[in-house]
Amino acid sequence: MSLGHALIANRKLKAKLGPPDVYPQDPNQKEDDLSAVHVKQGFTTSYVNLSSSDEYGSALSKAAGLQPSKIWNSFKDILSKKEELNTLQESKDKSKRQPINIRDDFWLVTGKTKALCDKYFKELAGDKDFKLLAKRVPIFNKNEDILIKLVEFEVPCSRGVWLIKMHAAYKAAMQEANKSKHKRSTVDPCIEWTIALTRFINEQRADVQQIVNTNNNSPGTGLASMVEEVPPENSTAFKQMTYCWDLCYNMYGQGLLDRQEFLQAIVDIVEKTRDPEEPLFRLLMPQLLKYINEFSQNELLARKLAFQCARKITILVLDAEAYTANSDPNNPINKDKVLMLPGTNEPLPPTFAGLLELQRDKDYCRVIIITLSAVMMQICMDCPTAMVWHYWSENKTPASLLGSPMDCLPDVRPYGLSTPTRADTPEFRQKVKRSVMYADERSRAVYEHWSSNGNEAAISSTYGTVGKILSVLEELDRFVFDKSDSSNCVDVLHNKLWGETPDQGQCVLAVSEGVLMIVCQWAVIKARFGDLS
Repeated sequence: MSLGHALIANRKLKAKLGPPDVYPQDPNQKEDDLSAVHVKQGFTTSYVNLSSSDEYGSALSKAAGLQPSKIWNSFKDILSKKEELNTLQESKDKSKRQPINIRDDFWLVTGKTKALCDKYFKELAGDKDFKLLAKRVPIFNKNEDILIKLVEFEVPCSRGVWLIKMHAAYKAAMQEANKSKHKRSTVDPCIEWTIALTRFINEQRADVQQIVNTNNNSPGTGLASMVEEVPPENSTAFKQMTYCWDLCYNMYGQGLLDRQEFLQAIVDIVEKTRDPEEPLFRLLMPQLLKYINEFSQNELLARKLAFQCARKITILVLDAEAYTANSDPNNPINKDKVLMLPGTNEPLPPTFAGLLELQRDKDYCRVIIITLSAVMMQICMDCPTAMVWHYWSENKTPASLLGSPMDCLPDVRPYGLSTPTRADTPEFRQKVKRSVMYADERSRAVYEHWSSNGNEAAISSTYGTVGKILSVLEELDRFVFDKSDSSNCVDVLHNKLWGETPDQGQCVLAVSEGVLMIVCQWAVIKARFGDLS
């Protein structure tokens, strides 16, 4: 089957709303011809040449003449054109750069120009061309004012990012113009907007939290009961916070934010949340799922996030009623609350009972426990070194860097946490289990300082082999090849490297195989220096 046939035969239906996924109608198709035969008998295909391409036929005949090389060349041309349009052409010669007209293209927003500013944002929220909008761009003194205006006029995030880019271009032009007058360090717009967005999000989170607390503490009687409560999701602070999260995701994907600072800000929000059942913490779950792949690329941030997620899981499980009931199943008070193993009369372990109760709470806690568990599993798979046990000084080291994040879980391994039921759930848990076993092996080696300590089982392990290889390299470095006597000869070196020769038929240890490989590499490597290299 040719490439054209394969592409059409294996195409998928659209998974979103919109026009139906059918082949386009031909403008002069025969079934639309209202002839006398068609009116009386209807349209039939018996007298039509079946080789022609009509609605009743297939598009495979049209794709028969397609050449794969022509398709790939056209696709490459599209990619190259897209890259050319998205690349900012910057000339090395400053004299040839197209200067930005600060006076004509930009104007400062003041109280007198408020009406003109509102009109501009209405056009920005519409579909007006950027070429026309770039002729007169409003400039604000504070970045927060831009965000407020974008939310007020419901500007799409893609067009809001364009306005932020224009502000960055204006500030860069101002810095270039004032460079000769004032010698100041250039401010990176990525860091500037990262700080501005994270600070603005934290302010809106505080306002939303205040609204939630006010609604929860409002009395039911008196004059205060006559005041209509404002739902948090309808407040301005909530809309601004939601818009800023979407704006951050758009800018993060385009590389317009400092990724380290932004991800660290998310970790700080998780760390500062004391009660994992807070409404604002539940709203943070989609953000954790959006950036979990980015966290896994940074071992330090992944370790901090896993530590905080493990602590939150522990708090949720210990506060569950099922955990308390299954901890003391013989208590008459807990008779109706104890969760049993399916098909038996034995109670579930307290930790799994608590996880099961949280997972069944579909109205609130299910989203939190599933997300936190997914973060732990994803970090175990993509960055298992973040789960390795470490220890430094307790006085100077942050708590998130001491021990392992798995130590904070409530008597459960990461592969035993809650997860949505899927067809490949057992296979997925096995993958997480293998990563956890790898982290355990590394942790054991770190705990024993990569030393065998005379343990026979440790001699055949990985860190025993590494220790033997290091000792072999030290012996080779100390050996003097230009001198030969009773204390410095090949036989002595052989005994130091290999030890006692095993009897015939005895198996060769893994340590001996490792030593053999390192000696062979040492003999022929070009990195050695000296007379014998």
